[in-house]
Amino acid sequence: MYGSIMIFFSLSVSSLALLQYCCELVIRVLWRRK
Repeated sequence: MYGSIMIFFSLSVSSLALLQYCCELVIRVLWRRK
């Protein structure tokens, strides 16, 4: 039970980091297009 919670927590943290990276990439592309 505790292990599955830790796995879920680490997965959510990594997905949040990936989402932040994608948003930053999109912002850079839009900024370059100006």
